[in-house]
This record gives sequence, structure tokens and C-alpha cells, in this order.
Amino acid sequence: MVEEVERSSSCREEVPFWAHILPFVVFFFIAHLLGDDTPWAIAAGAAAAIAALAWRKPWRDAPTWAHVAPFALWLALMSGLGDPSGVTYAVRTAGGAALLLAVRPWRWYGPLRLRNVPLALAVGLAVFLVWVGPESDAVKGAVPGLAAFYEKFLVGPLPTGFAKMREPMTAHPYLPGVTGWPLFWVHMIGTSVVIAVIEEFFWRGFLYRWLCGRRFLDVPLTRLDLPMFLAVAAFFGIEHAEWFAGILCGLAFAWVVLRTGDIWAAVLAHGVTNFLLGLYVLRTDSWWFW
Repeated sequence: MVEEVERSSSCREEVPFWAHILPFVVFFFIAHLLGDDTPWAIAAGAAAAIAALAWRKPWRDAPTWAHVAPFALWLALMSGLGDPSGVTYAVRTAGGAALLLAVRPWRWYGPLRLRNVPLALAVGLAVFLVWVGPESDAVKGAVPGLAAFYEKFLVGPLPTGFAKMREPMTAHPYLPGVTGWPLFWVHMIGTSVVIAVIEEFFWRGFLYRWLCGRRFLDVPLTRLDLPMFLAVAAFFGIEHAEWFAGILCGLAFAWVVLRTGDIWAAVLAHGVTNFLLGLYVLRTDSWWFW
């Protein structure tokens, strides 16, 4: 495995970082240009992505490709498949899982260490409480001003969502009554397992260490670079509507990796948070969290 890492590291200079995301950017651009979720648009986007793959051959840099490609595919499918639905989320889940199994970013890491499980579970639960707490009925009843401030200034897509309250949801595409229970549980698997693995290997396994040192596999998981630590947490946060909670979430998961040197502990914490969130929205009809 050491020889494989060395060979992959030596060819990273031949494959610029942009080449790893080019196929997915091309897919999104072509699909969006031709109508997002129409079959012809998706087919054209896929053909363009295959052409970009054949041109740049990003898989020659196996470690970077393995960490970046599943996340890029997830974003490309999220954008290219159009409006959210149980079916489109199932496609994302299946595509992300298939690519994960194909590229196996975990082959450069050890297994989950059992001594880190309690910490991971505790952090996952804490992040879940931070995520839903400010908008919960308990907080709205006890401290309505704080809840309103949070919803108005710390939730919503930036910059358009700043200083605005959430818009009431008139449709719930992932409601079991709409999507059906099988697709609901596919969604639960996707958010609790697939995206947790994809995001942790991208954000904490790759991007943070890549920013610390371009040969990212040579950067220890326990290395603290405070500016990069904060920057990656901020980037992670603003990809969510609940961007403030997302930043805290990014800090927490990154701290787990720094504390334990075990990326699987962060994956477990992330999965616990997302699974509890799924149960919470099912119990409270807070579907905006999904």
C-alpha cells in the first residue's frame, strides 16, 4: 500500500486539481443549459463528462480522485437532476455509493478504532441538538426572541437569505406520504451513511490536508493549522441552509479527527447527527432540515 501511495503521489503533479472536478462541472453546465432534469439534458451532460474524463484522465492521481470524485458527483447530480424528490435522492444515493465503492478512499486509512466510538456518538448527538435546538418548539416557547434572531440572521442561503425568516414550506418532497416509505428509507441511508462517508473523506480527509500541504496524504490527520481549520469549517457550513449550525458542525467533526486521528470517528459522528435529524423531521414535520 505504501508503494501505491508513493506512485500516486508522484503522478499528482501531472493531474491538476481542476481536472478532478472538470467532468462534474461539465455535466452540470451541459445539463443545466439543456434543461436540467430532461432525459436528453442528462444524457448530453453525461456524454460531456465522459469526454472530459477521457481527456484529462484524473484517475491517474488515485488518492485525490478517490476523495474528490464522490463529492463532486453528488453535487453534480443534485444540480443536474432538477427539483428534489424521493427518486432523485435515490439516484444520488446509488450513484454516490457506487462511486465510493469503486474508488475506495478508505484504502489509505485504518479501520475505526473502538475506543473512539463513545466520543463520536457524543459529538454526533451534540451536533444534532445544536442543529435543531434553536428552532425547536421548546426554545421558541422559552426564548422566542432568540429563536427569531437565529432564524432571521443565522439561517438561509447567503447572501439572499440574510435577515429573512424561513419561507413556509408548501411541499415536502421527502414526506413518506409523498415519496413512499421505501424511498424515505433510501433517503435515510443516503444521508446517514453515503453522504457522511463522502463528505468526511472530502472535507476532512482531503481538502483540509490539501490546503495544509499539497501532498495531502503526507499531512497527519492530527495536524492543526488553525486558519485552514476555520476556513474548511466555514466552507462546509455555508453549503447548508443552516449555515451557522453547519460551521459549528464542521468545527466539531474536524475536532474529532484532530483529537483521534481517526477519520471514521468523524464519519460515525456525522452519520449519527444525520440519522437523528431524519428521525426528528419525521416526528416533528420539520422537513426544512432535509
